[in-house]
Amino acid sequence: MRNDTNKDELQSFIEEQKASSPGFAEGFEEGYRNFRIGVMLKETRLNAGMSQVEVEVEVAQKLITYKLAISDLFYYNCLLFIYEINLSNIIQLSRSTSS
Repeated sequence: MRNDTNKDELQSFIEEQKASSPGFAEGFEEGYRNFRIGVMLKETRLNAGMSQVEVEVEVAQKLITYKLAISDLFYYNCLLFIYEINLSNIIQLSRSTSS
């Protein structure tokens, strides 16, 4: 029951944000799509019995580069995603407090 209540509250919050800010709606949909892709990739990796390191090594071999370069790329993309979410939240907060 509690999870259903939390889902309803979260869904209500998301719908309110989408209605009040087209930028939030666009950013949310893109972010959610990226999140889902990440989850599917992780599930596929786990079902194949591979660790993150094994994936990085295999990708590096296929691209004829170093594992470190692939690790850095994965890490950079994670940081960029987190930064974009935080930047979006900061912009939303500044807009709501300035009006």
